[in-house]
Amino acid sequence: VSATWVDHTKPTLQAVQMLAALGHKRIGLLTRPADALFYSQVFDGFRRGMEEAGLEVDESMIPIFPTFSSLLAYSAMKRLLELPKPPTAIIASRDIYAEGAFHAISEAKLVVGRDISMIGFDDVTWPLKDKFLTTFREPCEEMGAEAVRMLMDRVVNGWRPPEKKEIEAPFVLR
Repeated sequence: VSATWVDHTKPTLQAVQMLAALGHKRIGLLTRPADALFYSQVFDGFRRGMEEAGLEVDESMIPIFPTFSSLLAYSAMKRLLELPKPPTAIIASRDIYAEGAFHAISEAKLVVGRDISMIGFDDVTWPLKDKFLTTFREPCEEMGAEAVRMLMDRVVNGWRPPEKKEIEAPFVLR
């Protein structure tokens, strides 16, 4: 079937590369199981980035969530902060996970961006006054527009073999 898509390997790899370049050695990942949707790509990007940076993947810093839940991420982040060597950076495969992690970090009297770096994915804002989260924007509008172009091309010009068009997720530095 024809479709537009985002390769989630790329932004996750880029997030690890940026955090490692900033000197982070203990990077956590908040995500769904690898067999859910596109999350195998998230794991691939994370593991590849860690390997390229010469960093060990610590499975205890990769909580896996069965659903999209800020509360689950909040609880997991509280546990991560209690580790003998907690993460100095977090990659949230969805901004809803970043929201929960943010609240747990704040409750611990730590500051995101100063004490713990965090990069999300979606560019979804929760009820905070200012957008602050460095993230990758989910290019929903671009994906939809390209899907419409693909459909209209088939309506006007007739059948074509199925195609998949990758749309890049723009990086939003905050």
